[in-house]
Amino acid sequence: MSSGCRSISQWSPRLRLHSHVCRRINQPLSSRFVLPFPITTTTTIDSCTVRHYASKKPRPAPTRAPAVSHRKFEADTEEGRQRIERAHRVLLTESDTIYKTAIQHGVIEKKLTQDTFEDIARRLIDVSGRDYADAVSLRNVYKGDPNTVLAVASALNRWIPWYPFLYRWAAQSTADAGATISVVLYVKNELKKPFTTYQTREFKQLEVLANRGIPLAMRVQADVYWDQKRYEKAIELLKQLDSRTYPSNTAVGHKDDITMQGDVTAPWNRLAEFYIHLDLQDKANAMMKTGALDYQDPDALMAYAFLMKAQEDWESYEQCVSIAATAGNGEACWRLGNFYYQIFQGRIPSADALPQNTSWFHSFFHGLLGKSRTLQEFRKLAIDWYELALLHGDKKATRNYVILCREDGRIQNALEALHSLEKSQEDWNSPNIIKLRARFDDANFQPKIPQSWLEL
Repeated sequence: MSSGCRSISQWSPRLRLHSHVCRRINQPLSSRFVLPFPITTTTTIDSCTVRHYASKKPRPAPTRAPAVSHRKFEADTEEGRQRIERAHRVLLTESDTIYKTAIQHGVIEKKLTQDTFEDIARRLIDVSGRDYADAVSLRNVYKGDPNTVLAVASALNRWIPWYPFLYRWAAQSTADAGATISVVLYVKNELKKPFTTYQTREFKQLEVLANRGIPLAMRVQADVYWDQKRYEKAIELLKQLDSRTYPSNTAVGHKDDITMQGDVTAPWNRLAEFYIHLDLQDKANAMMKTGALDYQDPDALMAYAFLMKAQEDWESYEQCVSIAATAGNGEACWRLGNFYYQIFQGRIPSADALPQNTSWFHSFFHGLLGKSRTLQEFRKLAIDWYELALLHGDKKATRNYVILCREDGRIQNALEALHSLEKSQEDWNSPNIIKLRARFDDANFQPKIPQSWLEL
């Protein structure tokens, strides 16, 4: 809880967009569809060709025989037909649950009726098993928004994980149709490769979508610019996008989530990374502050807390670490316990020790509790946060918890926590733990928490 900091709820918000542009995120690029597969041609030297070039009079070139594909579709094999039939059986028996679960998790929009969902799913299972994955075949599944087909495929994929071909077919065909999410998935995958060709149709589609102001496309296009070492364009695009986003506690639909459920780094976070890379530390710190105080991102909260620690702004430090710990960050729970234990030791001033006229935190505690906390209360707070960190699996907090529980005579709690360290041989065989294990039952042995275990 910090002076000068804005009010923050304990729940971590998602990104929302200022404008209605997010509702247009999935419009196809155009109604023109292009086959993604190149047609192989072969030149043969035959008598007709020789006569043509030997003749003085121009003659029409021989007609090229149509290319013949030797590809087998799922429906061409017995195993494939069995998978298709099995997928249909799952849809027939579980369609109601699949539809409701997809609605609940925001995978599909509520305006898509269950009848339409089932019709698209049936067609998708059939068409994907016998046709090429392109925009032309996609129209045999659904003539509306291509991303609706991808959303249905995503919903089905959770129930038929043994048939991943269906989702891959949907992703490839909707990308060919210019669907934003599918194009983004393709580009993201290409950027992970050691060598990237930026001249493919999908990269060009992404740039067109970004120029149209579609947020998800803008976000990933910034990564493309950065990969091309066009740093200024990458930062400018992210700044435009960041100015259009704001924190919100309301749920974000699958199509409107520009982080793709955490698969894509948020604009503010990516900007911070770019600034750090360019050694623009002040700007990076400003973005981390945005992530911490506006978006309440646990990692950003911890990073900003370290900045506050360096400035000895303990109120801001406590506020940031408290929010991260409340969000379930085990390390934050451990560090918050350390913070309260160091107040108990007198190494850090409590809020009541700070000047009253400058401490908002001081006023808050007096207004809430009517009195200041005692040092023993800070010690108990430390134990509580160590115990919560232990539940999150944090081994560093477990060590501190063992020592304090033993001091309080809670021997059983201390023993159980101590033996939980056996899962980590590094901790179990560390010098201090070996000594503690050897003399645990010795009443004259009163170990203290080493200062190295009280890191903030």
